[in-house]
Amino acid sequence: YISKPFENKDLFQRIEKALSKRQLKSQSGPITMRLMRELGVEAKTADPAHDEDPANPSPAGSRSLKKAAVVLALLIAAGVGGGFLYQEWLKSAEASYGIPTTHLSGITWDGESLWLSDWFSQTLYQCRQEGKQLEVRTSFHLPDVRPTGIAWSGDALYLADSWAQKLSKHALNPNLSVVLSTGSPGGAPGGLFWDGTYLWSADSGARKIFRHSGATLLAEKNLAAPGTAPVGVSVADGFLWVADADTKRIYRFRVDQDFTPAGIYSHPLLREQTRALSAFMLAGKDVWLGFEGDNKIYRVKVGRLQEIQ
Repeated sequence: YISKPFENKDLFQRIEKALSKRQLKSQSGPITMRLMRELGVEAKTADPAHDEDPANPSPAGSRSLKKAAVVLALLIAAGVGGGFLYQEWLKSAEASYGIPTTHLSGITWDGESLWLSDWFSQTLYQCRQEGKQLEVRTSFHLPDVRPTGIAWSGDALYLADSWAQKLSKHALNPNLSVVLSTGSPGGAPGGLFWDGTYLWSADSGARKIFRHSGATLLAEKNLAAPGTAPVGVSVADGFLWVADADTKRIYRFRVDQDFTPAGIYSHPLLREQTRALSAFMLAGKDVWLGFEGDNKIYRVKVGRLQEIQ
């Protein structure tokens, strides 16, 4: 039994503790079956009369187990660090930076620093670029918010919380005090952007892009989002840019009465990356991209985006 409110870390720790106490009843679980497919070996039907003694496996069984262990290690390495494949992805980005989270959910720029939101640890990070590194200057833990989007407006920070289905405005003080809060018109508000007048949100639940009043945060206008999971939004030079987590494409619209489509874009980094796109921001001539489960953030030039005909 877990009472609300709870923090994500606490929930996962309890789950891991509970799982560690259970004995696996079968060795033919999803990971085993996947390994068998990799090895080209058919899984045996459980038969006590023909079961091999685990303490004295046959030579063939021992070789299979060793090979399975190698495959498993490679799978784990691919999931955690990316291995050699990652080097190819890094080549296609102009720059990459280590970040203090693998659960990046939002990016914003205050003119000097990058702000990152972490939905899992419920933390915001203010980072300053120092050479080829991003150094954390300040961090804020928000026990009552699971930030799935962040935007900086000059005198405040805006946050989205898809769990609570809320948008909130926070003062730039040590406590990030809530100045304004309202329910989101969609089911899962995510990527946010402040254009100087309006707050924009990408909502994967409603599959819409909303434009909100800066004074009330109420939605005034909306656009049916391209793709199936809009994860980030930015506005610049009369264009609205929307990134989609599933298609891993970036869509551009004119900010006019009808939001006229103005192009669809991709990039080698987006095409080759196997992780889900989790954060997107356009700042000046730079596009910033983050992926769920990755401990890096990537910067590519807008001019390097490739238009899809």
